[in-house]
Amino acid sequence: MSAARLWFNQTWRGTYQLIGLLRDGAGPGRLTVLGSHQIPSTPFLQACDAVIDEPPGEGDEFVEQALAACRRHGIDVFVPGRNMLDVAARVGEFEAAGVRVMCSPAASARIFTTKSGQYAAMAARGLPVPHTRTVTTFAEFEAACDELSAAGCTVCVKPDVDHGGQGFRIIDGDAERLTALFEPPSVRVSPATMERILGRAGSFPALVVGEFLDGPEFSVDVLSRPAAGTSPAPGTSPAPGAGPVAMPGSVLAAVPRGKDGLPWTRNLRADAAVTELATRVVEEFGLAYLNNVQVRYRGATPVLLEVNTRAASGTYQSAAAGLNLPWLALALLLGEPVEVGSPDLPQTLIAYNEAMVMRPLDRLSPRPRGHGVARDAARRLGSAAGRVHRRSTGPDRAQPA
Repeated sequence: MSAARLWFNQTWRGTYQLIGLLRDGAGPGRLTVLGSHQIPSTPFLQACDAVIDEPPGEGDEFVEQALAACRRHGIDVFVPGRNMLDVAARVGEFEAAGVRVMCSPAASARIFTTKSGQYAAMAARGLPVPHTRTVTTFAEFEAACDELSAAGCTVCVKPDVDHGGQGFRIIDGDAERLTALFEPPSVRVSPATMERILGRAGSFPALVVGEFLDGPEFSVDVLSRPAAGTSPAPGTSPAPGAGPVAMPGSVLAAVPRGKDGLPWTRNLRADAAVTELATRVVEEFGLAYLNNVQVRYRGATPVLLEVNTRAASGTYQSAAAGLNLPWLALALLLGEPVEVGSPDLPQTLIAYNEAMVMRPLDRLSPRPRGHGVARDAARRLGSAAGRVHRRSTGPDRAQPA
């Protein structure tokens, strides 16, 4: 692979470890990573070679600013975080400027921007989803709770648009018991509290009221090829209303990360039903590169909780199974031939916090060596579990200053 310059704009916290895995896969000196964020102390910036300004705009204004930043800094690959959907809708303009963009097609990504939208789309294709109702008034909330409770469901509620599980609550009549004051903070809330909050609000942003599934939970990291012909022609945007492109056989790897066990453990283990379900949803909707599928069991049946059209914060943990998914995704984007084997499962991980000295953003080099999962996994990533066949492409081109 020739030398490449990557840009991550404002994005998720696990990108720090993800950048380390990209460097491990590419080899010394082949990647120059630029980052931008509105908060200077964001951890992933410390893994970058340089920090640039986060474009302040929204919508089309952001896209114009991002295109200008790519030209100004000689970017080869853009991995959008904030305003990803706006970028996906105009990916052809980036490609015309010589910039590869790591994202799924806009028509597919748009479906998964709300909980209600993705549940409706997945149910229409026969995929198992939770029983839910979308509400914007207390009367609707009360009716939804009554309906689900009558069906024997434990009821939960979450914002229709959220990030990282913020706003998730379980409705529990025992949440106000005295002993709860002597326990760790909980996501459980009483019906009376919800009535006080929502009843006085009148109307409110959409909430999804649904059944709470208490079976084993998995977060599945999925690597897939893009569907042929999903990128618009240079200088154009996707046709309005263009639907997702089904791409059977596009999934190259899926690593289920079990969330059961102790709070600080992660269990990477094979589960055929979970892997099959995650594979099906990614292929049904033509999602590309790295995506994350959240699954939880209802009895013996796995059910789709959520699909993230990006790598998850914990995607780096999948490297413990011998697959460098971020690097393989980058290789696919750059047109490199890849060979992907089966993940080495099971693996049990311990999640822990570390601290590091914050270096000035104008003096990020030399970078500290990797650590934790990324470092330990790097020793194993040269195996047949995931290889990129490097082409002989001649001397690497000079990197812009």
